[in-house]
Amino acid sequence: MECIKVFVAYLGLIGLLSLLQLTSCGHDSTAGTRSDLEIELEACLQRSDGAAALALLEGLADEDQNQAFALHARGRAILLGAGDYGTAEARRATAESLYRKALESNPGASKVLLDLARLLADQGRWVEGMTLLERGRRADPQNPRFAFGIARIYLTVSEVEEAQRALEDGLALAPESAEGLLLEGVLLFDYLAQHDKGLAVLRRALSLDSEVAGGRETLSRSLALMARMLESQDDKAGALALVTEGLRWRPDDPVLCLDRARLLIQGGDLEGGLDALRRFCRAEPKNDEAATLLGSTLISVGYKKLIGGKQPQALALFEEAVVLAAKDVDLTAVTGILDEHRRAGATAEVGEPHEKDASRLARELFVEGSHLLEEGRAEEAVAKLEASLGLLPGNPFAHHQLGLALVLSQKLDEGERQLREAIRLAEELEVDLPEAYIKLAELSFRLGRTEACRDCLTSFERRFPERAQDYRVTSLRSLLAEPAAGSKGTPDEEPD
Repeated sequence: MECIKVFVAYLGLIGLLSLLQLTSCGHDSTAGTRSDLEIELEACLQRSDGAAALALLEGLADEDQNQAFALHARGRAILLGAGDYGTAEARRATAESLYRKALESNPGASKVLLDLARLLADQGRWVEGMTLLERGRRADPQNPRFAFGIARIYLTVSEVEEAQRALEDGLALAPESAEGLLLEGVLLFDYLAQHDKGLAVLRRALSLDSEVAGGRETLSRSLALMARMLESQDDKAGALALVTEGLRWRPDDPVLCLDRARLLIQGGDLEGGLDALRRFCRAEPKNDEAATLLGSTLISVGYKKLIGGKQPQALALFEEAVVLAAKDVDLTAVTGILDEHRRAGATAEVGEPHEKDASRLARELFVEGSHLLEEGRAEEAVAKLEASLGLLPGNPFAHHQLGLALVLSQKLDEGERQLREAIRLAEELEVDLPEAYIKLAELSFRLGRTEACRDCLTSFERRFPERAQDYRVTSLRSLLAEPAAGSKGTPDEEPD
């Protein structure tokens, strides 16, 4: 449950409640028949076109500029970002001043009271906002939106019982209000932990008004949270269903898109997950988490295709992974496969299995071992990679993969020797194998061999100066600069 709490904090509940804004769509106790201009202004503001609203207002006669409806509309347009009114803080101050002037002109203007109360509450001025809402409720007791506004402020400050009472008052007046049901859903889901009931109420709210302010965001966020809960209970199918439902409301929601791709992959649908990840990474190219998942999935699918005899498709996926160069994705094995393919040329070998030469069999064993390592089956990978090296001992990529498999099997000294051999052969053959240096440096540090770690980093920086700022290198350098607790400056233990 702790991860769920962190996820809620990340999404920002207070920010969510600000989406449940008291938009000017309620009735006004003093309003008569609206003019064509007021109707046109409202249409502009409802579609968030503040510039068009200001243009309409500029066409008013001077004596009409200070009417309540005009002052209110100007304030709303300014909050939408229209006109040259400076910073967000300056815009809020200007809008507040305009709303207050509108109330001086028409003290019973419910819509102005509601919008001013929302503006104050969103700035943390809850007492002022509450005072206005109570004033409005006394003047217009049949308007449920004052009760909803009060409930919203109580929720913001986590006064759950007071929020519940105010919400009940509002829903008693308007039981089919999408705005009120949306707030009730938030209260049930987020504050009372009645998740199933909360989702049902949120769905009901959007069934009544799919465009209710904050509705899509609120429901999709709640679905994402519920999906994480189901996933933590190992209900991957249920989680995927909720994520898919959330995406119907917000197709571009980054959390939902990434969760869907991840759940597809966990469920074994690698191809579907791959397509979803590609689309997401095109839309969010700076998302490291998604890029890492995409890179590792490209490699996993590539191995399956290669083992299944679909070499062209596999090589294309490996090339895509190399171009992506995602953080924390080890490209050594696929780079080796691509390098071997380029050196062998585009011609495919032919013949019966028993006619395969040692070199070809070694390559197949290398691929199988690398695939097993990718799946975390380290001991099986060791067997395949050792067999590959028995046939082709001069392959630095195979030594690298074997080193990683041995380390994963907790055979650290043997893994260290294989990584050193991978580096030796790579330098001898003038092959780039940067990951081997980093893995060896990390292993040396883990074993307490700090001088060996420094030497490895120095060799890495000399051979690959353009990668000297790799975060793993800089992190190791930082750790090496910190004196170990209780250290007496004893020399490093030499490797066996």
